[in-house]
Amino acid sequence: MTRPLRHSAAFSLVEILTVLAIVSILSVGAVVGLQAVSKSTARQRAVREVIGWCDRARAEALASGRPVTVAFAVETASQPENRFRAYAMYQRPVDGGDRALQSAWQILPTGISFRYETESLIAAPRTEFKIRDAEKWSCPYVEFDARGRITAPIDPKKLRLVIFEGSTEGKNAETLTAHSAGGGPVSGTIAFSRTTGRVRYEEGS
Repeated sequence: MTRPLRHSAAFSLVEILTVLAIVSILSVGAVVGLQAVSKSTARQRAVREVIGWCDRARAEALASGRPVTVAFAVETASQPENRFRAYAMYQRPVDGGDRALQSAWQILPTGISFRYETESLIAAPRTEFKIRDAEKWSCPYVEFDARGRITAPIDPKKLRLVIFEGSTEGKNAETLTAHSAGGGPVSGTIAFSRTTGRVRYEEGS
């Protein structure tokens, strides 16, 4: 008696290679997507933290009755990892001497930086801040007076701070790690109110 033929359940080599190729493509896409989400989350966290420190500086100025400053490290910082990524709080002493450091220098998450724009806080006039015994950095800064108002920078066009996904060494020297739909940086802007000293977030690209 002739037995019926059975279909083999095995896959051919071509089928296996095709499936592996599809899985590989999907995996790469998933990794890229996760990296983009991670970087976006880091930028949003950086914005929240900078706003938090500025709010803290304003509150300290109101409580102490003395001006408090938030300084931002730029290309003058001695450590490359701090350039356009670090910030710290300073306060003027009662005797009117040099500003004293009131906090450790805070660092933005990896891959996130302050962007140099002509009409931004990073391009505002600078002053020297003492880092350690014999070291000073020349930094742009925002200063809150005893009534919580902003006294520096004076130019209203500088009362904004852009945080973007990428790195920079200053004017016309930046590297983007993410691009907006228009090809520009993926960024967010922090805006300062001179009269109230309040800080708010403005969605960027």
